[in-house]
Amino acid sequence: MQSWSIPEGWPKFDIAVVAGCRWRLPKSLENKFSEGVVSVHPSLLPKHRGPTPVISAMLSDSRETGVTVCEYSFDRVDSGNILAQLPYTIEKGYKREDVLRDLGYLGGKLLVKSIENIDHVKKRAVRQNMREASYSRYYDNDDEVRVIWETMGADEIVKLNEAFHGKRATHTIFRKKDSMAKVFLYDMHVADKSTEPLDAEFLKYPPGSIFYRRKVPYLEVPCIDGKRLHITRLGREGRSIMTGLQYVNGYLRLSGALRFLSYPVEPVKPTPKFQYPPGYVKPTLTDVYSPAESQKLLATSKKHKASDRNKIKQLIESMCDE
Repeated sequence: MQSWSIPEGWPKFDIAVVAGCRWRLPKSLENKFSEGVVSVHPSLLPKHRGPTPVISAMLSDSRETGVTVCEYSFDRVDSGNILAQLPYTIEKGYKREDVLRDLGYLGGKLLVKSIENIDHVKKRAVRQNMREASYSRYYDNDDEVRVIWETMGADEIVKLNEAFHGKRATHTIFRKKDSMAKVFLYDMHVADKSTEPLDAEFLKYPPGSIFYRRKVPYLEVPCIDGKRLHITRLGREGRSIMTGLQYVNGYLRLSGALRFLSYPVEPVKPTPKFQYPPGYVKPTLTDVYSPAESQKLLATSKKHKASDRNKIKQLIESMCDE
């Protein structure tokens, strides 16, 4: 890109626009346009400069971001004077593609208005405050989207899934006998408290345990924070994407008897017991629900117990800590 130049014979242009370009423009273009070069960036600069501003914004605790039209800087990435900005709030449940769609629409509108009033916005351009600058980065490590059941709560897992959705899928490990498979988790959400657990005693099981019920379209997975994930679409590496119900029919036989793993283990060795963080205290049902709600859940759960309940308990007890 640094060696690129405007081909001979091309007409002269008044202004150039840069959007979504991961390469720096060559310095030779700096004075080739009478109105200069402007950039459209999907964040409220100087926050989240760099290549992945949407992912960085979604992984942060703040749901506030936006779009910026600025003068293009040939010296430092995304550091030109700000010409115009629009704020944007990331809605709950929005995935990366949803945010990109909305910011693309807002950025296009803001760019047109800025170009139509280029002299006006240039006169009122604002220099970026370097002390407030933050930078996004490239994500190219497989572990960056791995679910770590020993440390990640349900909200953190969903946030990771939403931030990378459509780019890279969050993933976990599923073991069945000596077979170890990477499983991509495509769609999920944190279970609402009002939704009945598929097993009222789910908190006795280690995080990552897989619960299901026939005709229920999701897998239910407890997390380290006591909340439950509902996984609706997933798929083994190299296989087709499945709904939760299809996955049950293809790979599961006993609800709660198997669990997702953070990392693969040697096939010839038994699955190790779940390692809780030091000082961790397991939440109880009454920590999540009121005493009356807990009793109701336990009573309702009895209607769904399988005939081989004792066998399931023995399997789970072998995986749980004392």
